[in-house]
Amino acid sequence: MTRISLLFILILLATPTLRAQNLKHIKVKKAETPFLFFQKNNVNDTISPKKSDIFYLLMSDSLKNQIIIESQNAQLMQQTGDSLVLLKYLPGINYLHKFVLGEEVLNSGENVPLKKTKKEHLVLITMIDGASTLEKNKIKIVFRNKNNKTIFAEFNYLAY
Repeated sequence: MTRISLLFILILLATPTLRAQNLKHIKVKKAETPFLFFQKNNVNDTISPKKSDIFYLLMSDSLKNQIIIESQNAQLMQQTGDSLVLLKYLPGINYLHKFVLGEEVLNSGENVPLKKTKKEHLVLITMIDGASTLEKNKIKIVFRNKNNKTIFAEFNYLAY
């Protein structure tokens, strides 16, 4: 009888681990915003040149056509690739940023310089939108819908 009870206890202990290995569904929490905007290196609320001024801006191309980015005391500048942006501290000025369709000329090969192909992609452009009323040591970035002007997200930083 002791062997049976010992076997029964071992089976009870092994059952949860067997069930854990047969996981069929993984739940992933849906993101609150339809895009991601975050710092590349040192994540904090202070922007300092060459330390915390490069950001990732990740969103679908369909969403890029639908948003306007407003910035106060800072300008967003597209870097290499389509997801890196540089946040340049420029006090006293408001900027509007939007994505427009641009063309990039690509060589089809190193040995064939005359044959070129064009690739369309979205490019971040910047326009000046007046003087900033925000304090000079603060930076504000606002993502808005082009059509109804609703705010997707707002980010506030301090300038170093």
